[in-house]
Amino acid sequence: MKYSFKSFYTVGFFLTAFYTAGVAQAATTVIPKISKASVSPTSAITGSMFKFSATLNSATLPSGYSVKVDFGNGLASMSTDSSGINYSLSRILSTVGTGAFKIGVYNSRNILQDVTYGGTYSVKAAPVNHPPAITLVSGGATIENGMVYTLQVKATDSDNNLSNVVVDWKDGSKTERQNATNGTTLTFTHTYTTAGIVTLTAIAKDSGDPILSSTVLSKTVEVTSTPPHYSKVCNSGALEGEEDCPVNPVFGSASTDWACTKDNKTGLIWEIKTVDGGLRDMNNEYTNYSPSYNPRGEYEAVTDANGFVFDVNSNSLCGAKDWRLPTNEELKGLVYCSDGKYTTLGATESGTICTGLPSSPMIDELYFPNTQYLFWSSSPYATNNFNMWVTDFDNSSTGTSDMGSSNAVRLVRNGQ
Repeated sequence: MKYSFKSFYTVGFFLTAFYTAGVAQAATTVIPKISKASVSPTSAITGSMFKFSATLNSATLPSGYSVKVDFGNGLASMSTDSSGINYSLSRILSTVGTGAFKIGVYNSRNILQDVTYGGTYSVKAAPVNHPPAITLVSGGATIENGMVYTLQVKATDSDNNLSNVVVDWKDGSKTERQNATNGTTLTFTHTYTTAGIVTLTAIAKDSGDPILSSTVLSKTVEVTSTPPHYSKVCNSGALEGEEDCPVNPVFGSASTDWACTKDNKTGLIWEIKTVDGGLRDMNNEYTNYSPSYNPRGEYEAVTDANGFVFDVNSNSLCGAKDWRLPTNEELKGLVYCSDGKYTTLGATESGTICTGLPSSPMIDELYFPNTQYLFWSSSPYATNNFNMWVTDFDNSSTGTSDMGSSNAVRLVRNGQ
C-alpha cells in the first residue's frame, strides 16, 4: 500500500490541530481557591451545632468540583448559597476534646486541587444539672374546714438555678405556684372546705436544660368538721335548739325569737342590733364618758354608752342583767375578713386587721346583721384620759376616739 507525502501531511495537520485545541481547552479551566475558612462557635458543649464556613475567590466552580471539609476521618461536602462563593456545613459534634478541620476544593475523584484552609474547635462536656431539693418548714397535721391552713417550705439547688415551687392541695382546687429563691422559706395558705384526710404535695423545679424537679414532698392533713362559730340565742336566754328556743330562730322580739348571738369559741354572748327605731336600733349612737372625764355631765345619760348599758340590763336582754361594754380585744375578735387574710394587732396597737380585699361590713352578717361601722369599747387610751379604743367594721381598723364623739355600741356578756 502506498502513502503519499500529501496524505501524511494531511493526517499530521489534523493531529496537530486536535492537540493544540485540547491544550487550549485545558488552559482555560480555572479552579477557584479558598480565600478564607472558619468555624462558629470555636468552643461549645457536647451536642452543640457547629457551622463550618468557607469563601472562594471566584464564583465559578467547574462541573465535578466541590468544596469539602476534611475532619481527618473522611470528607464532608459543603453547600453554597446563591452567590456561589460562600459555602457552609453545619454539624452536631459530641466527642469531647479539641478537633481540627481543613477545607479545600476537590475534583470528582476527591483529589485536592489546592492548599487547604482550616483551624481547630473545642467540644466541652455539658455541665451536669442536679435536681433541686425541698424540705418542710412548718405545716399542721389538722385543720378545721373553713379555717386557713398554712404551709411553709424551703427549696435549695446546688446549681443555683432554682425556679419555683408548686403546691397541690389535693382537694380539687388549682395548684399554687411561687417563684423560689435558693434557701428562702415560702409561705402558702389555703382554706379547706370539706372534712376528710388529704395528702397535699409540694415540688420544686429548676430552670436547667432539661428542667429537673425535686422529689415530691408530701404532707398528710386531717380536715375536721368545724363546730359552728356562732349560735343564736333567743330572747328567753335559751340557746337555739334548747328549751323553748327553736333551731335557727327568726329575728324578733318574742321570747322564742333570736335577739343575741353566742361565740362558741370564746363563750361570749353578744347583743344583736335592730332596725325598729327602739332601744337597740343600729342607728343609735352614744358618747362614752367616764366618771373621771365627764365635762358635759352626760355620763350614764340615755345618749351615753354607759346609760345604754343600764337600759339594756333593765330590760333583761336574752334573760340577763350583766351586759357591759366589750373590751377592745373582745370587739376586735368580731372582725371577719371574708378573703381569709388577717394580721394580728396588739392590745395597744392601732391599724387594719384585714390585709386583703374583703367585703364590707367586716363582720359575719349571718349572725350580726344590721351592723353600723364604728363601735365603742370599754378600753381607755393609755396616753390620755379622754380617748377610748374603737373598732371600725367598715374597714377592720382599730384606733381611738374622743369620749365626746358619737359612735355605735354593741354590748356583750360572759356566757355560761
